[in-house]
Amino acid sequence: MKKILFILFLISLIFISGCVNYPNPVDDIDERYLDDPLYCESDDDCAYQETACNGCGCPDPINKYNKKALACAPSGYQCDLYCEPKIPKCENNQCILVKDTIRENITNENITSTNPPPEPTSYNNLAEYYASRDYSCNLDSDCEIKDVHNCCGYYPECVNKNFETNPEYVRKSCDLQTGGGSACGYLTISSCQCIQNKCKRVSPDGSLSSE
Repeated sequence: MKKILFILFLISLIFISGCVNYPNPVDDIDERYLDDPLYCESDDDCAYQETACNGCGCPDPINKYNKKALACAPSGYQCDLYCEPKIPKCENNQCILVKDTIRENITNENITSTNPPPEPTSYNNLAEYYASRDYSCNLDSDCEIKDVHNCCGYYPECVNKNFETNPEYVRKSCDLQTGGGSACGYLTISSCQCIQNKCKRVSPDGSLSSE
């Protein structure tokens, strides 16, 4: 009889615990935040939302309740992309990005004080720029993934780590020749290897380029 009473007692506990409504953190959030990713009531509600992996895209504004981390594969590559300094603000109940004049002034002062005027390019046209790409190496560590750029935009290649790319020159040259670039694809590079004194790209599947 005691066993039966004990079993009934356990069943009662399980039934009661199943009926208890535990607080859900999401329930405390105003639905307007969840319905509209940009909805806000103060600057503290707003945040940055990454748009691309490895710094290959400038951030967008978003309210902090909708911010999501990107599923980026591990990579040592980082895009050389400049994004105008901006800070998230709430205006008219919408998260926006506004120019960060303080940080912009500091950045400009640092550039002016530390960087010498750019030297003239050593090439006269795109063909000479492409021909100047340095693939030479003795060790794998001599090679590095860099954006050599082309008229389609971003274009990564394995080149000598000391080779100085000039995306800005390529963009301007392409604009003069074609009136603007177009979106094109490129091969994914996971790493670089020095093969027969030439930098070669290694694909994600481990295969070497035939170039």
